[in-house]
Amino acid sequence: MIFATAWEPYQELFQGMARCLYSGFCRGGLAHGERKEVRGKIYVMTGEALALLKRHERDFPEHLRKVK
Repeated sequence: MIFATAWEPYQELFQGMARCLYSGFCRGGLAHGERKEVRGKIYVMTGEALALLKRHERDFPEHLRKVK
């Protein structure tokens, strides 16, 4: 099984103490009346990496690498 998360805007990853990897949002504060949106997906799938990649491409087309 694969457990994965994906977010827009991207998450930032931090290595904490010893063997801890922390992922969190560092979007800064909000000014009075300002609004920021975050959307995400949680995937729990069979251990097929290609199926996960295809699902991610469908859910987050803006993350696709643009080839020049």
